[in-house]
Amino acid sequence: MAFKDCHELEKFRLNSNNFIGSGLYGLFYKINDKECLKVFRNEKAIHSLESEHPETFLEYLKMLSEKKTNILVLPKDIYIDNTGLVRAYTMDYQKGIELSSGIDNIDIDVFMDALKEFYCELTKIYDLVLYNASPYNLILNENKSLKMINLDLARFKPWMDSELVCLENYQIFNRVIFRSILGRFSVSDLLDANLFELVKIIISGDYTLPGLLTEYIDYINKHYFEVKKVKDLRYPYVGRG
Repeated sequence: MAFKDCHELEKFRLNSNNFIGSGLYGLFYKINDKECLKVFRNEKAIHSLESEHPETFLEYLKMLSEKKTNILVLPKDIYIDNTGLVRAYTMDYQKGIELSSGIDNIDIDVFMDALKEFYCELTKIYDLVLYNASPYNLILNENKSLKMINLDLARFKPWMDSELVCLENYQIFNRVIFRSILGRFSVSDLLDANLFELVKIIISGDYTLPGLLTEYIDYINKHYFEVKKVKDLRYPYVGRG
């Protein structure tokens, strides 16, 4: 991680040609083949983020950069103003598919391998709750690894028991990922009463998703047909097709 003056942002040509997306607090630009830049929208967005953390946002980003994990896309160069407020930061560019769209035809074995790898790393995160996980900031990249970008609203909880941190993260990601799988359907659309009990356990987050989803897949294989793609997991739902 390096700290730079926000005036250095002027060297980047930020326009519609390299704009790749936006969030509640900032805009994302691809600055080269390997990196992207997040620029915060305005003073209101910056001060809002400051209020979200017990430490300053800059201190939070410093702590975040020290996490040793393969599943979080961490900040690299941080651009600050003369008051110490964060105006922008760079991170590795992740080319791939957001869970919010485009996962229908992903091979189920590829998807499950990515999930297992993700949850294996998630169990090692013992002091950080990833509150802002969503289908829009979870990306299955070109290497078929699942990555989380945009960590601005996660929160460090060093005082919290590590097992409780893991449990809270399981609850967050089980719900986000499973609902991404369902797409436009909801749990209430499920037609199979036996499968519904398993789905309730998945949503509860008491256990990691990969093991439960393996049971879910086995059930569909046995009672319906062989699951080959992610979209096949929606078969027992109203209005499938």
